[in-house]
Parts: sequence; C-alpha cells; structure tokens
Amino acid sequence: MKTDYKLEYKSEEKAFITSIGPIGSGCDVEIPNDEDIVYINTFNYCRNLKSVELPNNITRIDNEAFEKCESLKNIKLPSSIKYIGTEAFFDCKSLKEIYLPDSVEELGARTFFYCTSLEKIKLPNNLRTIKYEMFYECKNLREIIIPKSVTTIGARTFAGCKSLKKIVLPKSIENINDFPFMDCYNLKEIRIESECRISDCLFSDCFDLEKIYITKKSYDLSPSFIEDCKKECVDIEIIKEKTLDELLDEGKSFREANKLLKNNNIVIR
Repeated sequence: MKTDYKLEYKSEEKAFITSIGPIGSGCDVEIPNDEDIVYINTFNYCRNLKSVELPNNITRIDNEAFEKCESLKNIKLPSSIKYIGTEAFFDCKSLKEIYLPDSVEELGARTFFYCTSLEKIKLPNNLRTIKYEMFYECKNLREIIIPKSVTTIGARTFAGCKSLKKIVLPKSIENINDFPFMDCYNLKEIRIESECRISDCLFSDCFDLEKIYITKKSYDLSPSFIEDCKKECVDIEIIKEKTLDELLDEGKSFREANKLLKNNNIVIR
C-alpha cells in the first residue's frame, strides 16, 4: 500500500516529516532521497508500520520518532545518521534486531525502552554515553556489545533484561550509575575491565550471577559490595585477573607472563 507523507519546511534548506498516512495493514515506507529532508520526527503510533528505509541524507531521528510502532520489524538506518533521540523506538514490540551505524554519536535516554523482542545489538563505535533506561525491560535481549568509546553507563540501563547472560564493561568506562543491571535474573557472568568505582547496587536482584571478573584497580571492593553479592548470589566467585603489566612487574618474562595469563587468577570467597 502506498503511504503519503507530509513535509513541514523549517527553512529553505531543512524540512521535517511531520506525519504519514494513511497507515494500512502491512504498510512499508520508503522515504525519497530528497536532499532537503534532514530530520525525521513523527512516525509515532503508526501501529501497522512494518518496515522503514531511510535515505542517505538523513542525519537525525528526533525524540519519540517511532514510539509505539508496535509492528515495526525492520528499519534501515543510513550511515549519515548522527543522532537518535529520546524514546525514539519506545515500545517497538516487534523489533528484533537493529544495525546502528558508527556515524551515530548520541543515543537519547530510553531509546529502546520496552522493545521486548529485541535480541541483539551492537552499539556504534563513536558512542560515549549509554543513557538511563536505554534498554529497560528488553526482556529478550541476549547479546550486547559495548564499544571501547563508552565512558558512562546510565541508571537502570539494562534493568529487566532477563535474557542477558553475560556482559563486558570495557576499560574506557569511567562512571556507572545506580542499578544498571537491576532484575537481570539470568545474568551469570560479568567482566569489568574498567577501573571505575564499583557501586554497592551494581548487581541488585541478579540472583543467578556466578562470576565477576575484575582488574587491578577495580579490585578495591567495599566490604558491603562483597556482602551484598554473597547475600543475593550464594555461589558467586569474584575473580581478580592479573594483567600482563602486573606479571612483568613480578619479574616474569614476556613468554611466562603470556602463559600465566590464562590461568593465574585470585578468587575472593
């Protein structure tokens, strides 16, 4: 079915798509490659929209752009996209996978809030902040790759991601806000390469957590953190991984150090 769209011109150079219609059953939308169309901001509540292809000149997807597009399964984002706004894909229940190009520099808060079918996602390599509640209640999210560009993880970022089993927090992370993994009931393993402060509420209600891998500077854990982990995760092991530099400082040769790296951990019980 053909779908009409309406343009609202903000200047001679830029325009917003402000509405589309009529939206029929099984509707797909392809936006023409018009050099004047730069922003998209209202496809929200198009409940029958299943597929969207954006042209190569789009640089921005505004707040709530695809909110409650409950049938949306496929969206093709061009490599020109730099910004995706707050709640842009809020409650897109049918979205299973999305490719975010590395051109994306900022994702708004709650971008994928309640995307309950989302299974895996790779975040763009230029992203610096994972804002609060970005993946809240994405209960089928099994795999996420956090790039080494990320420095901040917001509050309740992965709260309610009940299918998430393991995650790596890269060395670049400087700040982790409260309750990022709250109610991640099936999270079993987390590797903290970062040297940031580890808060006591980092793993609230992660009842199945079995192993936490930490590095030299994140090793200074508060007694209350360890106590809380033991209380909620009875069989947990907190494993301090030695780095190559540490082993070399101990007088090991490069060859010996590499061999020991696989097997030389300290377990806190």
